[in-house]
Amino acid sequence: MSKPTPKLHTLAINVRAAEDTYSAMPVRVLKAVAELEGIPIITATTAEGAAYLRLVEGEDVRVIVPERINGLMKRIGNSCDVIVVDVPVVGKDLVPTGELVDRLRSEARDSELEYRVFMTRDGALSRRFGSLHRDVILGAGLVLRVAEKRFDPLGRYWETRPKFLEIQRRDALEEPGRSLLSYRDAKEPDPDTLAIWMNGELSDARTSNFIRSILDGPSAC
Repeated sequence: MSKPTPKLHTLAINVRAAEDTYSAMPVRVLKAVAELEGIPIITATTAEGAAYLRLVEGEDVRVIVPERINGLMKRIGNSCDVIVVDVPVVGKDLVPTGELVDRLRSEARDSELEYRVFMTRDGALSRRFGSLHRDVILGAGLVLRVAEKRFDPLGRYWETRPKFLEIQRRDALEEPGRSLLSYRDAKEPDPDTLAIWMNGELSDARTSNFIRSILDGPSAC
């Protein structure tokens, strides 16, 4: 599904609690699936998320400076099909985050892009609102609360967790400088390996309707 002529069509914004680094997983999964399929993608974060995402995914993760949001989509131009932005919320004050997300939304609209603003349903930020099922108003729009199994490859929020995952370290997918896609390169003969597990998880992620709506853009809807 490679796309020889990149044309930016979608902005995806993952909102999470700054201290909940596992809730940055949607950015990592989207990047892994896009790279697996040859879809040009840019991953970015605000300064609050830079230390973590750059640690695990590498220096190609861009850092968005609020003062330079105006014109951001035009500066990116046709260098990618999709841009995925990680927006961590510091503390309990959602106002600065709402303003930042509104500016990103406005940039997407002005550039005639599709956009998705979402958070993982079971992450720390979702739990602060007291309900795991209702979407959240942030700034001038909704943040979708997504119950997307493919954004939880270690099964932390699964009702029934395979024994294999029970023995995995909490930082099993957080080796410095190692993108999520690299974990699927299985070399061990043992079927109960993280590499083989991730191969299956990322293969399944390619079939997710939500992920496809971001990576494939308007034609997927």
